[in-house]
Amino acid sequence: MASNYPHGFSHGVTIRNVPILNTYSGNVFWVSSTNGSAADATGQGTYDKPFATIDYAIGRCAANHGDIIMVAANHAETVSAAGGIDCDVEGIRIIGLGEGDDRPTISFTAAESDIDIDADNVTIENLIFLADFATGVTATIDVNKEYFTMRDCWFIGNAATKTHLISVITDANANDMTIENCKFQLLVAEDGSTAITTTSTEAIRLVGADRATIKNNYVSGDFTTAAINAITTACKDILILDNLVNNIATENITGAIDLVAASTGYMDGNKCYAADPTAATDIIDSSSLILGYNYITNAAAEQPAIFGTADVSDKTASVGVLASTISSKATSVGTKTSTAVSQGTIISSKATSVGTKASTAVSLGTVISSKATSVGGLVSGISTANSTITSSATRISTASSSISSAATLHSTILSEVGSVGVKTSTAVSAGTIINSKATSIGTKVSTTISTGTVVSSKATSVGTKTSTVLSALHSLATFCSTRFSLIDSQVS
Repeated sequence: MASNYPHGFSHGVTIRNVPILNTYSGNVFWVSSTNGSAADATGQGTYDKPFATIDYAIGRCAANHGDIIMVAANHAETVSAAGGIDCDVEGIRIIGLGEGDDRPTISFTAAESDIDIDADNVTIENLIFLADFATGVTATIDVNKEYFTMRDCWFIGNAATKTHLISVITDANANDMTIENCKFQLLVAEDGSTAITTTSTEAIRLVGADRATIKNNYVSGDFTTAAINAITTACKDILILDNLVNNIATENITGAIDLVAASTGYMDGNKCYAADPTAATDIIDSSSLILGYNYITNAAAEQPAIFGTADVSDKTASVGVLASTISSKATSVGTKTSTAVSQGTIISSKATSVGTKASTAVSLGTVISSKATSVGGLVSGISTANSTITSSATRISTASSSISSAATLHSTILSEVGSVGVKTSTAVSAGTIINSKATSIGTKVSTTISTGTVVSSKATSVGTKTSTVLSALHSLATFCSTRFSLIDSQVS
């Protein structure tokens, strides 16, 4: 079947730091005191038949072969003599399993009991080191070779007088040592309530350990020299990084980190408390190490200060320059603020002017509305006048029709008179009728003249035309009267 990983795993595969694929040539040996089949001589070092002690498992390892010793959770082992566990095989790893107090526990029951690091490239991880001797264990981990690594381990005491006097000590052969993510908690016993009253000398003592790295550790205790102490032989190019130190010692000492003269390297990120030096600046002696930001305090309730006095004047000058810059910026901001206020005043004034003009515009709008109402009234009046004119025109048209009818009748009468002389009485009667109609027409003409006069007062152009019509009607009336007189004389 084709693999999803045809090139394998270049860095191996691990779960909780335990390799699950053997991509190296070493062996894995198991140690457990809780397994009923555990035994040194008769055990096989397997998970089912583990060895009983770490020291025996070390003896089964091959140098520089990549062998690993897995120490089962809840394993318990006692070291009662110097070198009770001797890591004398190069290139091995000892890994404890479990969390919290389920981690493997190594108890030290004599003053001289210790673990010796007597081979290069030894690594120890995730173990508990319990001091269980009445007046304290002299030096728990004794490092005498290069490239020793210890991580995620816990140093603790088992009673008020049982503590680690020195937790880790080196000689000048312990170059390139690394101690990281460990806890040295020597103020309260393992039961969590009993205060440890026996004082310790230091948690870590360096003696000429070049290129050592001590980082991300928590160190607490009553240390009579210093929590991290380098003595006798200078340590070259060491790293002391991001450690938390709490030394409650009441002696006037350099209680946190005290390095022998001529030591070199870099120190950064350490936060240190020491209870009773003469001055807080005495909490650290950095020798010739380059300083990053390290913090110190000798008052538990106070914020720490940055350690380092050599560049205080430079930093003060820098702060002065910064303060001057801030002051200049503040002045600039003040000026801009003043300008903004002035502009705000101008804007406010213009806004007031705009408001006044807006008010005037509203008043004008009211006047315009009133005028529009008046115009509406005038338009309505004009409409009424138009209606009256239309009515008058209708009446004029009616009168014209009547006059036309009268003219026609007159013509007929003349014809009848000329043709038939004998019909004089009839003509007289007809004349009478015509006279009556003429009278009616005259009345209508009179009415029309009155109407024309009214219309003339409302519309000049219509008045003019009406006057013309009236004149024509007057002429017609005169003509008709003349004709009627003629007819009357003829009839007579």
